[in-house]
Amino acid sequence: MLKRLVNEASFPFTIKNLGPLLIKSGYAEVSGYDMEPVQTYRNGKLEYYIPGSSLKGVLRSHFERIARTINTTPGVVCDPFRKANLAGGDGNPVTCEGYEEVSCGEKFQLNKAKKSGRYTNRRIIQPSNAYVYKNSCPACRLFGSTFFASRFDVSDGYLKPGSRKDVKKRDLVGIDRLTGGASDRAKFDLAAICAGAEFESEIRLRNFECWQLGAVLLLLEDLSHGLIRIGYGASRGFGNVTCDLSRVTIAMIGRSNEKQEQILGLGAILSDESYGTSKDDFLEPESLPEPKVEGIRTKWEFSGKELDDLRSVALPHLVRIIEGWPQRDEMEWDPERWERAANG
Repeated sequence: MLKRLVNEASFPFTIKNLGPLLIKSGYAEVSGYDMEPVQTYRNGKLEYYIPGSSLKGVLRSHFERIARTINTTPGVVCDPFRKANLAGGDGNPVTCEGYEEVSCGEKFQLNKAKKSGRYTNRRIIQPSNAYVYKNSCPACRLFGSTFFASRFDVSDGYLKPGSRKDVKKRDLVGIDRLTGGASDRAKFDLAAICAGAEFESEIRLRNFECWQLGAVLLLLEDLSHGLIRIGYGASRGFGNVTCDLSRVTIAMIGRSNEKQEQILGLGAILSDESYGTSKDDFLEPESLPEPKVEGIRTKWEFSGKELDDLRSVALPHLVRIIEGWPQRDEMEWDPERWERAANG
C-alpha cells in the first residue's frame, strides 16, 4: 500500500489447547495415521506447530462474522471466494447477481479488465493503491486481498520451551444411517495433540488504522474465551483453545515526541483522507505508558491496566467505524459500463 512505514503494532501471545488439537498436514505420513498434525523442521528436528496461515484464516473468518453482525448492510464485508457472474445483454441490461458480495479483488480486476467472458467494459479504470484501499471492505483492508498485501501478519505458532507435546491416537467411525451404529466401512484414525500444549505466536500490524487495533484486540479476546476454534473437527470437540495476551507494543516511525498523549492511526498521520481514512483516526486511552525512543521509533509498551485502558477505547472505536462503514459508489454494480460483445 503506502511506500513508507508510519506506524507498527505487535501482539505476542500464547495459545494453549484445552482439548485435542489437529491441524492436518495435508499429505500422507509414514506414521500410518489417516490424519496427523502438521510438523516442520526447527532447531534440527521435527516439531509440531500451528501454521500462521491457519490462524490467519480462522481469525479473518471470525472478523467477517463480527463485522456483518455490527453492520447488517449487504456487502459491508465481501465474500473472498465469490466471483462475478455477468448475465444479460441482447437488449437487456447486463446484470451481476449478488455483486455486493463479490470479493473486493474480483471487483477491482473486473473494473480494470477490457473484457470479461462475453462482455466488454466501456469504462476501464487503472486503480491506484489509494483507490484500492479506499474502496476495499474492512476485512480486505485489514487482512489483504488479491490486489494488495495484508498489513496483518501472524507468525507460525511454535511450541513454548518446556511445553508438553503429547500426541494420542484416536479411532473414529461414521454412523450408519439405518442402524444408528458404527459403519464398518467408514472407519479412520488420527493423531491429535493432547490438551496442555502451549504455542507462541505473534501478530504484527503495519500502517494501521486505530479500528484495526481494536479488531486485533477483539479477535484475541474472543480466542482467549474459547469462542474461536482452530484446526480439524470443531464439531467433534477438537480445536478448543485459549489465548494469553499480556503485552502490546505500538511504535510510531520518525515521531519522537515524548509528550504525545494520543495513539495515532494512519488517517491522523496522513491527514488528507486520500486512502479513505479519517483525520480523527486516533485513540486517547486514560493512561499511556512512558514512551521509549529507539532509533527512529518511538515505542509504547502496554500491559496490565494500560492494556485494559487501550482495550476500553479501541473496541468502541472499532464498533463505531464498522457501524458507519461507507458505501462506495465506485464499487456498486453499474450496468451502463458493460455490454455484450458483438461475437458473444
